[in-house]
Amino acid sequence: LCVSWLRKAERRTMSLTPHQQKVLDGCRDNLVKVHSMTGGDVVPITMLFSACAGQPLEVPQVCAILGVTPEPGCKCTEKQLLDGFAQGIEETDDAERIGLIVAQRVTQLVVMGALKGKLVALHDKEPKGGFDKIAAFMRDLAGGEVGEDMLRSLFNCPPGQEVDIRVWMGGFAEALDPTDTVEKIEPVLDKHLAL
Repeated sequence: LCVSWLRKAERRTMSLTPHQQKVLDGCRDNLVKVHSMTGGDVVPITMLFSACAGQPLEVPQVCAILGVTPEPGCKCTEKQLLDGFAQGIEETDDAERIGLIVAQRVTQLVVMGALKGKLVALHDKEPKGGFDKIAAFMRDLAGGEVGEDMLRSLFNCPPGQEVDIRVWMGGFAEALDPTDTVEKIEPVLDKHLAL
C-alpha cells in the first residue's frame, strides 16, 4: 500500500482497477466519516494511511498522495481523501484487513472524541497516573480477561511508575476495535470515576 501510494503520488493516475474499486467501495462510508470527523485535517489522515500501509508515513508524503500543499493545518477535500486512498491500494492488499483498519479509526475518533475528558479524569484521579486504577478499568471493560504484563506493555509502564497521560490516551485508542462504542465504554468508565 505505502509504495503504491508514493509512486502514484508522483503521477496521479485516476483510473481504478476492479480490486481498488472494491476496497474503496467497502471503505467509502467510513472514509467519509473520517473526513467529516477530522474536517479533512491531514494529520489524523496520515495516522490512518500509516496504519493501512503498516508503516509510518510523514505528513508531507500524505500531502503528496492527497494532492495538497504541505503546510501547517493543511486539509484535504473528501474527494482528495477518497481518490488518494484508492490510488494506494495494491492488488495484493487484503480488502478485509484494510476495511477493519479504517473502521477501527472511525471507532477511535468517535470514542476518543466523546470520552476524552472522562479518560483524562480517570488518569488524573488520585493517585495520578496510577497503574492499578487504569488496569482495573481495562480489566472491567474487557470482562477481566487482561493480564498485567499485557497492560504494562500497552501503557509502557514498568512496575513502580505512573502511566504517562499521552501513552494512556494513545494506548487506549489503539486497544479499541470496531465493535467498541461510547455506550459500551462510558458506563464502565463512570463506575471507575465514582470509585
